[in-house]
Amino acid sequence: PPPPLYHYTNAAGLVGILDSGSLWASAIGHSNDLREIACAFELARPILTELAAQPEFQKQNQHLLMSVLEKFFEDPESPMQDGFAVSFCAKPDLLNQWRAYGDEGGFSLEIYPLARASVHEPDTEAMDVVLLRSAIGRKLLVRKVNYDSIEQQAEFRERVITTSRLLDEVTEEIPDADTTAVVVTLLTSSLIEWVYTVKDVAFAEEQEWRLICLPDINYFIWRQDVQTL
Repeated sequence: PPPPLYHYTNAAGLVGILDSGSLWASAIGHSNDLREIACAFELARPILTELAAQPEFQKQNQHLLMSVLEKFFEDPESPMQDGFAVSFCAKPDLLNQWRAYGDEGGFSLEIYPLARASVHEPDTEAMDVVLLRSAIGRKLLVRKVNYDSIEQQAEFRERVITTSRLLDEVTEEIPDADTTAVVVTLLTSSLIEWVYTVKDVAFAEEQEWRLICLPDINYFIWRQDVQTL
């Protein structure tokens, strides 16, 4: 089965968790420490500039996609579309976490957010499913934070290129605002997931995992943006 993860909190946080029977997710895009999100934005911008100069991104339908992506990563202080996350740690007894949460009495809560799904079909790999539930979020993911900048860049580039190829397939390389808006809506969830699993190597000691809560993506906002580009 998947291993347990640990959520560090202080005494007041523990009381709140026990009283409500829930964990509150934070919008990292509105964090007091912009380093939580700035790393992803700083990685994405030069890659978008590089891709925009390549011939396959010079087509008119791709101009719409790239314009939306540039706007998405324009300002980490005012993200166009945000998600929410709860932080966990792979270690139950980590000094830097006690320093962060132990000033008023710290606690490390052992939680099993994942379970291995049963498999009935032969030659099918078992998958981990998220046990926690949200009445608001459209989808919950549990992801290990990646601190390797080379891997972070490669993953972002792959997501953008895959989306670009999908857009070519569904539009047949002809600009179409409605279709582009739908594709960008799908990409937005992927981008939020990537942004929330990217951190600077300086934080690697934290060994962080995140429960990511994806909101309902507002198609109409993207439709309006694409239409006016």
